[in-house]
Amino acid sequence: MESLAAQINRARVPEGGVAVWWLAQAGFVFKTVSDAILYVDPYLSNVVEKAFGFKRLLRAMIGNASVSRWSRCSCGLGSQFA
Repeated sequence: MESLAAQINRARVPEGGVAVWWLAQAGFVFKTVSDAILYVDPYLSNVVEKAFGFKRLLRAMIGNASVSRWSRCSCGLGSQFA
């Protein structure tokens, strides 16, 4: 089965459109026709559990190590790609 990261990278967006993937919890990925990729609140790690004791509601849909190509990341607790 192809990984979600590979699906995102391979996806071709039609002119005037945008592709959207749900990453579980509040996270989404958007991809534009120009291949720009925007991760919004991806929560790719367990940093919140480690810092505050709150467990994830759902498993991560994509691992931070598998995200090799992205244009922007927006998240509240800093970069989860480090």
